[in-house]
Amino acid sequence: MTGFTGADVTISGTAGGTKTVTVNDSGDHMTYDVAVSGMTDGTVVASIGASGAQDAAGNMNTASSSGDNSVTYDHTPPTVTVNQASGQSDPTSTSPIHFTAVFSEAVSGFQNGDVTMGGTAGGSMTASVTNSGDNRTFDIAITASPGTSRLRTPHRWSRSRRRRSASSTPGAPRT
Repeated sequence: MTGFTGADVTISGTAGGTKTVTVNDSGDHMTYDVAVSGMTDGTVVASIGASGAQDAAGNMNTASSSGDNSVTYDHTPPTVTVNQASGQSDPTSTSPIHFTAVFSEAVSGFQNGDVTMGGTAGGSMTASVTNSGDNRTFDIAITASPGTSRLRTPHRWSRSRRRRSASSTPGAPRT
């Protein structure tokens, strides 16, 4: 095949932005990498119209037909809020202390070691994270000595199903 360029690729879908198409030949003149950049969140659908490239005999290509030419591009990180759990007494003399973390979309990878704890509670504090089942809402149980317990979810830990870093909002102190 010869003559195949980025101009021969049509990009559609719901993603916004100024999309740029780059085409690279693998060397066999039959397999090409089509890279799309410059889009915002949404679907990106690539197709190739007829007569964009030709073989050695001068035959022009037919239009592409594929069931796997659509990708959802999601570059917006999930946000998270952490609040005192419903029903958690404040102040309390019992442990564990419960907080609820709610993400703006489903995430994966959020676990006990991803919670940073602080406050005036003496001794060691441990966190136990439990997924509610929707991959968005998590119970965080903090076992601590008496004092103020505070927790924070760091920016680096949780990843959504599309593998993005999450941002976070620190929780309020609880006694």
